Amino acid sequence: MVAVQALLVLLSWKGLLGQYPGYEINVPRQVKVQEGLCVIIPCNFSYLKTHKLSNYPSGYWFKGNVDPRSGVPVASYIGRKKTMKETMDRFKIVGDVRRDECSLSIQDARKHDTGKYYFRIDSGDLQFNYKDTQPFLDVQDLSEQPEFLLPAVLTAGTPVNVTCTAPGRCAGTDPVITWEGNIQPLNSVLENVLENANGDIIHSSRLTFTPSSVDQEKSLTCVVRYPAVNASTQKMNLLNIESSDQVTYLLSNCTALSPVPEVH
Repeated sequence: MVAVQALLVLLSWKGLLGQYPGYEINVPRQVKVQEGLCVIIPCNFSYLKTHKLSNYPSGYWFKGNVDPRSGVPVASYIGRKKTMKETMDRFKIVGDVRRDECSLSIQDARKHDTGKYYFRIDSGDLQFNYKDTQPFLDVQDLSEQPEFLLPAVLTAGTPVNVTCTAPGRCAGTDPVITWEGNIQPLNSVLENVLENANGDIIHSSRLTFTPSSVDQEKSLTCVVRYPAVNASTQKMNLLNIESSDQVTYLLSNCTALSPVPEVH
């Protein structure tokens, strides 16, 4: 009985997630991201108030259970340690450690990034590894398709704009967007667009062309390739084209309709 009580005291002392009292970290248990895209692991931490962060605290993220004294971090905040070459410029601590924030940004996610990570704070007499709660990063196959904006019906001889937007709103390596199809190249213009809206970077491509009747039911495919991980995704649409003669006939029929008599 005494042994059981001692075990319960030990468990409660370490906290529900195995954390030490006063030293807690709030992170999701698992974060999923598709290969080539980006994700942010939200994070904040706390510590005993007997400690006080310096004006320039160091924060680190490590992968797995490596020893912080000899291991190389994947990301650092005002730290003296060099980060791993394979995560340099891809993994960044975007939270303000001085405000107890430790959020981790990951760009150009790669399959070998999959695994558990832990945060370490290093500031004066405060040196603590938050190993008891490690978020698991799950990098999955790229399956999200591009966003394809194409009018349901095209009119032969009338220029049309078609837009393809790459998955993800990432600041990493630019994706390469290309178009595939056997449409007539008459008056076709290709324009790549890069937008920065509210901190989100949007990569899209705009294709302007003039369809003809021979393009009916031909395919137009937008292919997005992520060169940093050699992964790609695509979306295909079939063109639905009506001739200008059909449109003219429909319009003339509409104008020839007799007006509805007024009811008095």
